[in-house]
Amino acid sequence: MEPNLGTENIGITVYQEPSWLAELLEQALSEPSGQFAKIMVVDVEKAGRLMETNEDNRGLKRTVIDRINMDIRNERYYLNGETIVVSKMGKLLNGQHRLTSVLETGIPIETWVVFGVPDECKTTFDQGTAKSAADFLKMQRVASSKEIALSIKLFRIFEPGTEVTNKDLASRRISKQEVLITYEGYEKPIQYAFKTFGNTKYGKGQRAVAAITTAHLLISRQLPTSVVDPFFDILTGDGSGIERGNPILWARAKLSDILGGRSKLESSAEFKLEVILKTWNAWIENRKVAHLRMDNIYPNIKGPKFGEVNLEEEE
Repeated sequence: MEPNLGTENIGITVYQEPSWLAELLEQALSEPSGQFAKIMVVDVEKAGRLMETNEDNRGLKRTVIDRINMDIRNERYYLNGETIVVSKMGKLLNGQHRLTSVLETGIPIETWVVFGVPDECKTTFDQGTAKSAADFLKMQRVASSKEIALSIKLFRIFEPGTEVTNKDLASRRISKQEVLITYEGYEKPIQYAFKTFGNTKYGKGQRAVAAITTAHLLISRQLPTSVVDPFFDILTGDGSGIERGNPILWARAKLSDILGGRSKLESSAEFKLEVILKTWNAWIENRKVAHLRMDNIYPNIKGPKFGEVNLEEEE
């Protein structure tokens, strides 16, 4: 519903709509700047009212909405200074994804809302580069934040039986807050896997730092590192002394082959993770193989029945 425009007094529009929105727009008009900011709890009613005025905005992105939905449902949406912006004519200028998430989840959010911004300012939003999960980790003084963020995303999306794709991991519905929270909870095992095996000369040379780091995280989540580390020692070592038929010999050849210009899928971190996990399964079962079949499906992780090991408690 549009604001009912009433009389004009000295060039100032007086809004006659009897609603909370009209009252706030009038309050903005009374300010010297013509703008007014307020911390509000935006519920479904308010979100719906603001979305009614969402005209000529960019299209909604499903992946962005899904990430915000997860943060809201998991109580990770914070009052961080970001604003929802409403023009002096009552049009929504910025905040459509956040408001859509309120409508979809039914959960209110607390946020700053600015009223009275000139309509022509719509084209000035989002001009800077959005901060990535890696940027946020770097702000917390996490070294090699790009590789760590990629490892965490691989770790979070892994599920046996899911298809390996070459989609950008940023579109996998893993929010930046989830990346940060995962790092905080698993900092020790992440750093151990990264420094000991992922960020080695071999890992960097094969462009498989994130895949190796993630594979160690996933396997050592289920098995003691005393069982897991020997596999990664051989995988990331100098390659000497690996006997014929050892699946690790095939994995090293496969990872090297990928560098020679294979498909986009095979060069992805997801595919390299599949290679390492299927190699682990063959190695832990002491199978002698010359080749492993890649079906682009993540496998169950096999191993001796030691019971699940809590990542936080691993040394």
